[in-house]
Amino acid sequence: MGGVAFVLAIVLVFALSVIFQADWLADESVRHLAMSLGASALCFCFLGACDDRWPLTPRVKLIGQILSSLPFVSLNGSVETIGFLGWELPLGPVGGPITVLWLSAAPMW
Repeated sequence: MGGVAFVLAIVLVFALSVIFQADWLADESVRHLAMSLGASALCFCFLGACDDRWPLTPRVKLIGQILSSLPFVSLNGSVETIGFLGWELPLGPVGGPITVLWLSAAPMW
């Protein structure tokens, strides 16, 4: 249930930022990014809480992680290029699935 405490802390900071009209909220793109990231984080948190309460099978958990990453990817787009040691690899149409894979696989590490 540590994820719940983590997400609650983030929601508290965001709420206080709104109340005190923080400067970073003036930028529409930052606000949009924060809202989409928050939506995905809440989905991941709900999935983790459900897994803590009722152990989920790996298949159900993976499907839940993929679905949890969709709000962020659908609202913000996807990774368009990957850069490594000065090389850049354009991803084109596979950028969306790679972004979903990255976000879904990260909680497993």
